[in-house]
Amino acid sequence: MSFVLDMRDKSETQVLPRDAIVVVVVVVVVVVVVVEVVVVVMVVLRKGLLDGCDDWEVSADLPEWDKHPEVIRRTTLRPDIVIYSPSTQQVITVESTVPYESRMEQAHTYKKEKYLDLTKELEESGYRAKIMPIEIGARGFAGSSAYDLLSKLSISGNKRTKALKLLAETAENSSRWIWCRRNEQLLHKE
Repeated sequence: MSFVLDMRDKSETQVLPRDAIVVVVVVVVVVVVVVEVVVVVMVVLRKGLLDGCDDWEVSADLPEWDKHPEVIRRTTLRPDIVIYSPSTQQVITVESTVPYESRMEQAHTYKKEKYLDLTKELEESGYRAKIMPIEIGARGFAGSSAYDLLSKLSISGNKRTKALKLLAETAENSSRWIWCRRNEQLLHKE
């Protein structure tokens, strides 16, 4: 059974299998949580990767947060989260994935390779660019990449533990919610 996922470009409708839709929905929920964590860090800490300037902007591939800088909008790629400093021309892209735990390493490699060209393009245009894919397993296991991201944003100790727990619980609860509703019509049938 397949469902139609309404894409941004209305001229192109993509048919996705149910498993892909589950992953898309879980990823969106995790992106929202990651955006909230990043915003808190930016407001409170301004350390680690964020050291050296005070004009950081955050955007996400969500309707209410979709204010990606021009340097990103001119490409076809839309990272989940973009942290951008106009004054220092730094771009940090965070790409989250909620794979099965057995596929976390492959998911990390895939996302890193997917955005490698964007990173190179940004660097060739004079930007300092960093891609940070993170994985939170569908059953709530926070991968080492999530730990690394929080560490590089200077979230440590108890705050990092709480943030990782929030990310893991969000992914697990979202997966459970989707599983419990797997027989309901989530999107329009084709």
